[in-house]
Amino acid sequence: MKRLQVILLFITTMNMLSLCSDIKIRPATLNDCDGIARLTELSYNETFKPLYANIFKANSFEQPLDDFISEKIAAQNNSAIEFITKQLNQEGYGLLVAYDTTQKQPNQLVGYCRFNKRGAENIHVYLLAVDKNLQRNGIGSQLLLSAINTFAETKTCTLKTIIGNDSADTFYQKFGFENLGTVAMDPKTNAPSTDKDALPTHNSYRLTLQK
Repeated sequence: MKRLQVILLFITTMNMLSLCSDIKIRPATLNDCDGIARLTELSYNETFKPLYANIFKANSFEQPLDDFISEKIAAQNNSAIEFITKQLNQEGYGLLVAYDTTQKQPNQLVGYCRFNKRGAENIHVYLLAVDKNLQRNGIGSQLLLSAINTFAETKTCTLKTIIGNDSADTFYQKFGFENLGTVAMDPKTNAPSTDKDALPTHNSYRLTLQK
């Protein structure tokens, strides 16, 4: 994406953010872990669980789906603590949180973005979560832009979405991400599958800020 396109995207996003001017973005602290855990549990049970059910069915996994989801939630919560700690130590990790500052829901955590540097000029987003009741109000865009702007040298941003998560695919494509194709990921390790017969599980995306 050319720099002018990024500027236009930024202006468009800022116009969207007028709808959620009471949303504040800041780096997470360990005090935010309870709110992050709450949103993670909701995201996995409401959004990811049905998608993983399709993966389990296609690959004939024997582990009960509920046990798998519980393990994933626990792993995400552990990763949140790890990323917050490394962010405080300026190790190239980031976890940003979005808070609702209105009187209706004072200091309610409504979204977060977890990411880190991969190489000198790339960041990889692991999870972008927004409260289901507040989606389509620009919160996800604000979190993603803030993540991209965390490190001055960032020129590309990469991430993956689970196949079937159409709302996420639409969001990232509208943001300017290029779909690089599908990849088979091991659901347990989140690493590329070593099984040559494994079915694709994720879409791979990249946003280029400067060519």
